[in-house]
Formats: sequence, structure tokens, C-alpha cells
Amino acid sequence: MADEAFQTAAEEAKQLAQQPKNEELLELYSLYKQGTVGDCNTDRPGMLDFTGKAKWDAWNAKKALSRRDTATQVSFAHRRILLHILLGNKFINQLRKVKQVWHMIQAYLHAVLRQLHKVLLNGYTSVTT
Repeated sequence: MADEAFQTAAEEAKQLAQQPKNEELLELYSLYKQGTVGDCNTDRPGMLDFTGKAKWDAWNAKKALSRRDTATQVSFAHRRILLHILLGNKFINQLRKVKQVWHMIQAYLHAVLRQLHKVLLNGYTSVTT
């Protein structure tokens, strides 16, 4: 299952019409290395190898992540990257705003339910005493 997730992500990443951002590529690279090789087993590249250091740091940050968890994260990262490319940042930002409003609504509803619960408990105890 993990190998399928890696292979699918790798094949689809090669066919994208638009190049993913560097951060997204680093995320996929680090997950791929963690899933195929395991924990980072090389020395950190030298001071002037900026690309090598970025790749090493990203991979090393995944240390101790299991193969199964890595495959799951590859799948989520892959979908997130595809959404960014296909829908664009503007749409993604709108989704984030909707998510923030939803969390505010949830917090408000929880507060209302807590108050209602208190009122019902107080009303119930005053009726029974």
C-alpha cells in the first residue's frame, strides 16, 4: 500500500502542468525518502550546498515516521499540492476563510449549548427542590 501511494504520487507529479512550489517539492521528497529509505542516514551537506541542505533537513525532520504514516502523509501532501495547482491560491485562501468562520460558528454553538445546559440543570434542580 505504501509503495502504491509513493508510485502514484511520483507519476502524477511528473505529469503536472505547473511546477509545484519548492516547499511542496521538499515535502514530497522528504516523505519519499523516509518511506523508501527510512531515517536519514547521511551526513548533512556542506555550507554551500543549499539545495542539498534543504533536502537533508526536510528528510531528517521526518525521522522516526513509520512507513505507513509516511504513505498517509504522501497521499495528503499530494492531494494538497494538486488542489493548489488546479484551483489556485485564491480559491484555497477562500476555503481557509470559510474554515475559520466554521470554527467560530462551532465555538459559538458550544458556548450556547453550555449555557442551555446550565439553565436546564438549574431549572431542573429548582423545580425538584
